Amino acid sequence: MSGRSWLALFLAILLCPAGSSTAQNRGAEAVIPSATTDGKVYALVVGVSKYKNDPLVPNLRFARADADAIVDFLNSSGLKIGEIVHLTDENASYINVSERGFDKITRLIRTKVITSDDLILVYLAGHGGAFNETDSYFFTYDSEHMQDAGTSLSIRDIKGYINSWRRNSKANVLFVFDACRSQTVGMGERGLKQASEYLT
Repeated sequence: MSGRSWLALFLAILLCPAGSSTAQNRGAEAVIPSATTDGKVYALVVGVSKYKNDPLVPNLRFARADADAIVDFLNSSGLKIGEIVHLTDENASYINVSERGFDKITRLIRTKVITSDDLILVYLAGHGGAFNETDSYFFTYDSEHMQDAGTSLSIRDIKGYINSWRRNSKANVLFVFDACRSQTVGMGERGLKQASEYLT
């Protein structure tokens, strides 16, 4: 099964409403967040296949298509959708992903639009890399490899957003990082063990 097929299957199991026959047949009710039955899904979906002008950041074949497929899945899933921010290629600039994506979700939490009943999905597909030994980055459309970390999204900062969202809203957060250096997201031994048990 391809990587994209595994991802679609994983999301289908995780996001499928607990009362549906699909969830029951897979025995997945116990691990499905309550947001899928009582709340709404708020999603930031980013896919960058085409990069602006840095020859050290080559274009990709499937990142945008994968992001489009995630949005199509969400829209056809029957889930209650609060809002989907869908940014691809030239629209997925550092400013857009930061302000229209991460900062917007933060504002929705601050204004109590997103609550503990809801699910926040962040899906990032594109290049990943490192400018130093202490952090890794997701490359947006206008990232400049090895020159300016200010045009790329720091994994440390992304973790900071997610921890803040969980702390301030109690919402479930699902982060999918489909890029090089995705191991730096850091599930930890316990998280890897739980994921392994869930998928087997």
